[in-house]
Amino acid sequence: MYTGDGFHSIWHNWMVKALDKELLSERFQERDIRKNTASEVELEHTQLLLGHDSVKTTIRNYRLLPIKVKLSK
Repeated sequence: MYTGDGFHSIWHNWMVKALDKELLSERFQERDIRKNTASEVELEHTQLLLGHDSVKTTIRNYRLLPIKVKLSK
């Protein structure tokens, strides 16, 4: 188990190494992983993964991609 500061140090060191080796093009934070995952799978599956009671919570806080809609006539 790590302290908050210990985890931050480990994250920072790995991020610097990945950037130096050009494995990443830019820095990101741990919380970005959750948003990215939530944006790349079906909405209902995302809701289950994140443990939300309401799909509205998932849409409001975590969906980064535009939602495809059908055009009305």
